[in-house]
Amino acid sequence: MDADPNSGANVYVGGSPEAVGGTSLSSPLTLGVWARLQSAHGNTLGFAALPLYRENGTVGFHDVTLGDTGPYPATPGYDLATGMDRSTSPR
Repeated sequence: MDADPNSGANVYVGGSPEAVGGTSLSSPLTLGVWARLQSAHGNTLGFAALPLYRENGTVGFHDVTLGDTGPYPATPGYDLATGMDRSTSPR
């Protein structure tokens, strides 16, 4: 899911078109996809984070090392801003 606020979804806000994005868009879209997958598999897939972090070495995951989320800086490896990285993911 695209979490870039500059290339997100086109929606109408107050009757005017506006592009919105970021994790406020990508997170619920991802959860919606996971809910559909769970339904299609009879709710047998389990908690999504475990298989996603197991696949952390794929091109879809990158360790964010610059920036912050307010009080929490992004640093190499695990940090409170971004969570797990490849070196700390369960295998």
